[in-house]
Amino acid sequence: MSTRSNTGVGIRSTKQRTAVIEALEYFDDFRSSQEIHDYLRHRGDTVGLTTVYRTLTALAESAEHGFTDVSHTLEIFGLCADCSN
Repeated sequence: MSTRSNTGVGIRSTKQRTAVIEALEYFDDFRSSQEIHDYLRHRGDTVGLTTVYRTLTALAESAEHGFTDVSHTLEIFGLCADCSN
């Protein structure tokens, strides 16, 4: 059974993955995973941030696109205990 589907990139298609791919087609410039997730959420899609990361990873690992040496970063924001008070 082939994993190629209507995503056109050799990964299994789901409603959430299709939404992420549509978001990528919408933007003309670089967007972070968080920005893609925020866009999808405001659009009304129920796609988790983890799904965005996993979909982007699957796309990057797809031989059809030829990406190599793929990496990502994670940003965590917050206030220290002193600043919270």
